[in-house]
Order: sequence, then structure tokens, then C-alpha cells
Amino acid sequence: MSKSWYWWKHFLLGIGLSLLLFLGHSETSQARLPVFLAKATQTNIQQHHKARSLTQAGHKQLDRGQTSHALQTWQSATKIYQQLGDRVGVKGSLVNQSLALQAEGLYPRACKTLLQVIELEEWICEPVEVDNSTSKKFGESLDQVLEGRSDTTVLVAGLHSLGDVLRLLGKPDESEIALQKALSITKRQNAKRDFNDLLLSLANTQTTFYRRSLDRYQLTEEPLAKDRLQKQVQENISKALALYRQIANFERASTATQARLNQLSLLLNFRETASEANSAFKPLLGNNKSQIQQVIEPLLTAQFAQFSAIPSIYAQLNFAESLIKIDRERELSQFLFLAEKQPLLTALSLAQKSLQAAEKLPDIRAQSFALGTLGKIYFQLERPERAKPFLETALGKAQSIRAWDIAYRWQQELARLYQATGELDKARKAYAAAINNLDLLRDNLLSINSELQFSFKEKVEPIYRQYIKLLLATPHPDLERAIQINERLQVAELENFLGCGKLDLVSLDKIQFSKNPPAIVHVIQLGENVEVIVRSPDRSLHRYTQNASSIRSYVDNLLLNLQEPKFVYTDEREILTYTQKLYKLLITPIKSYLPQAGTLVFVLDSPFQNLPMSLLHDGQNYLVKQYGISVALGSQLRQPQALQKERLKALIAGLSEKSPSFAAPNAPPNLTPLPEVAEEVADVKANTTAAVELLNEQFTSDRFRKQIDITDFPVIHLTTHGQFSSDPQQTVILAWDRALDVRELNGLLRNRAPSESTSLELLVLSACQTAKGDKRSALGIAGVAAQAGARSTIATLWLVDATSTAQLMGEFYSGLKNGLDKAEALRQAQLTLLSNPKFQHPYYWSSFILVGSWL
Repeated sequence: MSKSWYWWKHFLLGIGLSLLLFLGHSETSQARLPVFLAKATQTNIQQHHKARSLTQAGHKQLDRGQTSHALQTWQSATKIYQQLGDRVGVKGSLVNQSLALQAEGLYPRACKTLLQVIELEEWICEPVEVDNSTSKKFGESLDQVLEGRSDTTVLVAGLHSLGDVLRLLGKPDESEIALQKALSITKRQNAKRDFNDLLLSLANTQTTFYRRSLDRYQLTEEPLAKDRLQKQVQENISKALALYRQIANFERASTATQARLNQLSLLLNFRETASEANSAFKPLLGNNKSQIQQVIEPLLTAQFAQFSAIPSIYAQLNFAESLIKIDRERELSQFLFLAEKQPLLTALSLAQKSLQAAEKLPDIRAQSFALGTLGKIYFQLERPERAKPFLETALGKAQSIRAWDIAYRWQQELARLYQATGELDKARKAYAAAINNLDLLRDNLLSINSELQFSFKEKVEPIYRQYIKLLLATPHPDLERAIQINERLQVAELENFLGCGKLDLVSLDKIQFSKNPPAIVHVIQLGENVEVIVRSPDRSLHRYTQNASSIRSYVDNLLLNLQEPKFVYTDEREILTYTQKLYKLLITPIKSYLPQAGTLVFVLDSPFQNLPMSLLHDGQNYLVKQYGISVALGSQLRQPQALQKERLKALIAGLSEKSPSFAAPNAPPNLTPLPEVAEEVADVKANTTAAVELLNEQFTSDRFRKQIDITDFPVIHLTTHGQFSSDPQQTVILAWDRALDVRELNGLLRNRAPSESTSLELLVLSACQTAKGDKRSALGIAGVAAQAGARSTIATLWLVDATSTAQLMGEFYSGLKNGLDKAEALRQAQLTLLSNPKFQHPYYWSSFILVGSWL
């Protein structure tokens, strides 16, 4: 269940210090005032009473789910305080407004409202972080505005609410800073109740840290990053659980109950993760069952009437969700409950009470949650006929208020139910609707649902893959739709990796080809099978299914060889063992649907993205001998467009010497200077129509940015150390002064004009490498290409010999200058090395991949 507004403290603010001053006058003192002043004073007192009544009325409306009415009521109170010149009253009323905005899911607006209270600039509310210094800058800004402030009561309220909003905006680092500042003030004032509520918010933020680190752990394959993230997961969950245990001992029953509910949800989530096959967290399960037992026992006797109306509904539904998870694991259910199905029957009772309470209120969102939870329970009780009407009604209510973050859940549940009852057409429609709603959410993924953002592997990806499997599991599979959904999945994954909003990409099936369309080959893993779907140049679609285990074993063994430091000394026949097997499994079954020559565009699922397709071998020749090859790692790309010779104007930047960035904490280890870079820079410069060169000390991040601001370069060529990783923090490009991670590239290139005439046509990342042991590090290449806004990107999958790279780059740019398209220019350059006895080993030429447009 999403982090609902009911967790948040309702602040009865807005009374104002001036009201207290007026009420502090005795009747005698008021009698001595001049008549006109006494009348003015009496008017002001009446206005303050009116504002206080509005404040209290707003809280009653919020407790009943009348969020828009509460907002309007508090806006009226704010106007009165503004007319009275009561700054403290205005700020308190703004904090109240933020509560209503949060309840409506308008987190960015709530954030900006709260910054008026704290008197900070609005940049912290922006959904995309430009660089890693944001949290430090936020902390320093807070220290400056808090220094010497006397309005501590309203400050604590504002900081507390801001901490909650920032967490929901997907900014747990900044959330923690705001909450710690509020806690510091509260400790000085010895305000125990505020302290307890703040501690609960801090525990919720620690839970968000846990979810973020766990999601990154599950998506990352780079060994060092995985070890680091594993430790983060353990540290985050330990901190969160310790805080929840501390809060559970508080005297205030509602706060203690809420802490136990959140603690139970966290323990169950970790148990589910650690119980998976080959989980590195399995040894940490230890006393997990007894911890769950200690938490659940007081919850079974908890009085949910201790909460006000809406919070009581969500608290019971939260508990019901946990009981549903407990029932799914027989061992845990038998340990905690004596009777079979008792967890579900208890959950059923809670959900029924919640629905009865929700129906008495005008809160459609709460009604939808209660109905949907009842549907899930009946489905798990193997009563689909009872589950269906609840889920369908829950979906209708969510759609009526455009609550897409709820609607996709009930659509997924309905899809599962329809599959179970054999209504496959309805199941397909339900999955399609769920994915459409996820696409709507992706427009504002960082600004409306941090739980989705930090639970991609768990909550988002399965919906896409379940739908694709269903589309293909029919006598007449919908291949067109299957590859469209696969493309949307890959783009969603790329956006999640970058932590950005929706990318401006074009689907491959929407691209208009004037001549010589390429063949497009999709390689998709779905459970035990690998689906190979090819779109021929005549637009016809063809499918072949292979067993996943055999393909994955050849891919994994080949990647181990390719990433070996001594790969250059590996006997080529050993490499051919794997590349010929992969050719037979992936290419031979579809060979008749491919053209005799031209371009192949590969859309590779995540297990295959590090595989250099040019290296596949038919027993006579490598695939690159016959085809130019492009890879769509995001599976969608910017509209392909040929690079005209007159636009071959380049910004060339490189490092040939050791620089300060070699010592950056996120730089690849064991770096050495690249003296041949100077030769490569000269070769590239000689084959372009115009060029600006930044070499060594000239290649600082600031100077690089300034050159981009001055001139729109169609080509940017970087020949420097770098690393691509499935961990965005480890995907870096080294400038002279520092290492730039994938998100910072957006900051460096964000001022480029977005028109076709000034677009970045080609980004070349030479001398970079994929992170060793990372089976998904090519995701980092796609991330860099997306953040740069490049139509085409050339990168290397491992660190290649500098001399051969300089030669290949010279040949590549010479081909572009002679009018070849990018895929053909790269192919000819690779064939030049392949024909040279000194460089014919795959180590020298097969590392280079073209991502994006092949034209």
C-alpha cells in the first residue's frame, strides 16, 4: 500500500501570535484604549476567531476525506491572516494547506507551499536532480535560513511536513535532512509529542532508503557495486527497524500502532526478498519469524478506533495487506496462526470494516482501496466470483478520480483473475490498461510515487513481462503488440535507471523509412524461453522460440572471456566455440527472413545487452562481414537521420595524461595514462570539417560546458577513461578535474537547443569500458546516450588497445566524410582492423557498438 497521507501529523496551526497578544489584554486595559482603537481591536479579534474556526473546520474536513474542501477552507484562513498582517498565522495555515495537497497527491505543489513557510527557494521541489551535490546544497541552505529564527513552532511543523513530502517526491536524502533539523529544534524545546511523530517520519524515510538500495541492488550486476548496495540494504533496514521498535514503546497508542504496522510491512518485504532463490540476504533471515510474531501480536488486539476516520481506514487496510502476504507463505502462516486461512479471514474482517467506514465518507480513494483489498482477499480465498465485482468496482472508483496509481493495481489483479478463470481476452485488455496507466505515471514518476520509483523490479517490470507472455501464449500470437510492449518495458527501465521523467524517444515501429529499411531483431527472455522476433525489411514479422538456459550459458561464458584482462591472448578458436553456438541459436532460425546485406538493428533484452552481436559467427565469417549492426538498448530511439558531410563539426575532448579525476571515488580502478589519445584526437580532427579540441588540462568540466554553450556541435568525441555500469553512480566519464556520472551529463548538455538543426547527431565514447563482471553494464551506455540527447552513440564494451582504436576511429570518420552512414562506416572500420594481421583478434575490433540511429 502506498505511503498514504494518514501517517502525517495534523498540525492545528494558524492561530497566530497576534491573537494571543490580543487575548492577553485584560478588560481594564482594553477599556483605556481609544474608542476607534478598541473597535479595530475588536474587529481583529473577531477575524482571528474566524480564522481559528476555519482552521479547525479544515482539519475536520481532511479527517473525513474532503481534501479539496479542506484546502479551500485553509486558503480562506490564509487570506484572513494576510489581511491581519499575521505572518505566523499565514505560515501555519500554509502548512495546513500542504496537508490537503499531499492528501490529493499534489506533492510538488505541497513542497512549494512549504518552502514559503521555511523561506527557501523552490529548486528543491524539482523532480530531477542535476547532480549529486543537491542534498549538501539543501542542508547548507536550511542552516542559513534557520539561523536566528524565533518562529520555532511553525518551523518544526513546516520541516516535518517538508520531510514527508520530499520522501514522497523520491528524495529521501533531503527528507532526512529536513526531519533531522526539525528533531534538533524539538529536542531543544523538549516537545515529546512532536519528537515521537518526527521519529515515525524519520523511520518511514529510512524505509524509503531501504527500498531504493534494494531496487538498485536487484537491478545491478556489477560485483563491487552489488557488494556495496548489499551492505546499504542491510544498514538501511536495520536503522528503520530500530526506529520502529523505539516508537512502538511510546505511550501514544496511535503512533505506536502505526510504527508496528510499518515495521510488519518492512519485515515481510525483506522476508520475501531474502527467501528468493540464490538470495544473498538469506543468511540474514535468522529471527525474522520471531520478529514478525512480536509485532503482530499487539496488532491483533489493536483498537483502530484510536485513529480518526480516514487514518483508521488506511491503518486497517495496511494490516490486511500484511496478512495477505503472510497467508501466501504456509510456513510463516502456520507459525503465527493455528488455523488455516486465519490470516485471510482476519484480513477480510478488517477490510469489511474499512469499507463500511469508507462508505460513510465522501473519500472515493479510500473506498477504492477497501474494495480492491476485499477483491484480493476473495481471490486468494479461491473465490474469484466474489473477488471480481469488488475489483471491478474498485477500478471504476479509481478511474472516476483519475487515480492511476491505484487503477493499475486493480487492473493487474483483474488480469490475474481473468487468466485464472480462462477469460484471456479480458486478461489481455486488463494488462494493456495497467501498462497504459503506468505510462501515465511515468510522466511524473519522480513527482508522484516514490514507491513505484524504488520498486521497479518488484512492482513494475512483472506487469510488462506477464502481458508479453500472455500475448505470445496463443495459437495466433500478437507479435506486433508483443514487441511494442517490450519496447515500452525497456524505455521504462532506462527511465528508472536514470531517475528522470519521460524520455523523448520514437518507437521503432513508428519510424518512416525512405529507402533500404533495416531488419529489426528482438531478443526477449520470458522465464524459461528466449523469444526471437524479427521484422523483415518488408515489415513482416516472424518468431522463433529457444530454451533460455542453453543460450544464457553460452552468453555468460562468452562474457567471462571478453571481460578477462588477458582476453587479447585468448585463442580465437575458444571464442568461436561460443559465438558459433549463439549464431546457430539466435540467427540461423531467422536467417531466411534477413536481407542478404544492409543493416541489422538488434533490440536486446537485459541479459544480452553486453553481447557484441558483430562477433557472432556462422562458421565461415563474423556477422559484421555481412551486415552493419546497430543496437537499440532503449529499444526506442531518436528519429534516425543521416549525418550530412557539412555537419561533420566536432568537439573533441580527451585525456592522454594522468589527471586529478583518476583519484575520484567513483573512477574505475587501476587507471593508467593513454598517450595514444593525442594521435586519436589528431586523426578525428583531420577527418572533420571543423573541430574544437580540449586535451588534458583544457578538458575540465566547466570548459567542456562552456564550449557546448557557445556552439552547437553535431558531433562530440570523448576519448578518455570511463566506465559503464548498471549502477548509475558507477557510470562515469572522466574529465581532467573530476568524474562525471550519467546524471551530470544532463546538466552539462541541458542547454543545447532541441531543434533538428542543432541536435547532437553523434556521441563517441572512446577508451571507456563496461564494469568488470557486470552483465548489464551496457544499460549505462544507453543511459549516457539518453542523457546526452544523442541520435547515435558509439561506445566500447571493454578497454581496447589505444593504437588500434586510433586507427579505427580515423577510418570511421573517413567513412562518414565519404558519405557512408554510421553503421556502414563503423563496419568498414572494423573490417579494416580485421584484415590487418596485427589487429584481427576480436579483442581489437568487436568491442565497438553503435547505439541508436544507424543512418
